[in-house]
Amino acid sequence: TSGDFKELFIDDAPNLEQVLGCYLNSRSVKIMIAHAPKLEFFGYTGMNNEIEFGNTKFTKFREKNIHAETIMPSLKTLAVDLMHTPDGHINEHYINWFMQLIKVFPCLETIYIKSDSWSEARDSSPGSWDVLASVPCMDNHLEKVVFEVYRGQEWQRDMAKFLHGRSRFLKTMEFHCMDDTSREDYGRAPTEEWVRKQQELLCLDSRASRDARFLFFKSQLVVNHHEFSHNESYQRGYYRDMYNL
Repeated sequence: TSGDFKELFIDDAPNLEQVLGCYLNSRSVKIMIAHAPKLEFFGYTGMNNEIEFGNTKFTKFREKNIHAETIMPSLKTLAVDLMHTPDGHINEHYINWFMQLIKVFPCLETIYIKSDSWSEARDSSPGSWDVLASVPCMDNHLEKVVFEVYRGQEWQRDMAKFLHGRSRFLKTMEFHCMDDTSREDYGRAPTEEWVRKQQELLCLDSRASRDARFLFFKSQLVVNHHEFSHNESYQRGYYRDMYNL
């Protein structure tokens, strides 16, 4: 949906399979999902949203630990929007927010991670993944992670390393690259040298998910990807924009 609204309440939707809104997070939409037993796709959600999944609530998120009273085992794909603050930093609570959120979806198979593409976003990583325990979806189901706008920033590398190292059944990790190291090249496809440097910094070969494939693309993921992802023509052209390294 692309409508302009402040609240999204899903009270009783026994056949609902998808909730897709590209601007839910940027518009700070309040989301409540009470009963949607067949829901398989949910996004894009972020830290600006107040979210309720049954009795599990994410409200003005600061909590260190949220008890997931209500879980949604039907959900297979989650899309999150990790926006930067106005001064260009990623929110300092994003690691805890993300880890608490995916506890609600124990059978999650795919995660899409969207972040800002504007030139002033900073590189720094405000937290550490080192001491975090795993969660059910990473132990048993997570197969695919997609960084929709990968810029080689420290927080992105740290997140990729963590998800790769802890996801036992990971098959694919996609990096849709964007090189903004200078304003002259802003938005252009990164060089192969830049991509090889990212591979070195990620150190993915030494992580736990040794069988996973790591795919680097020459542009950010298209905005309407989820609308056309089942289209045969779109699928045929999807991998043409990939680096052959």
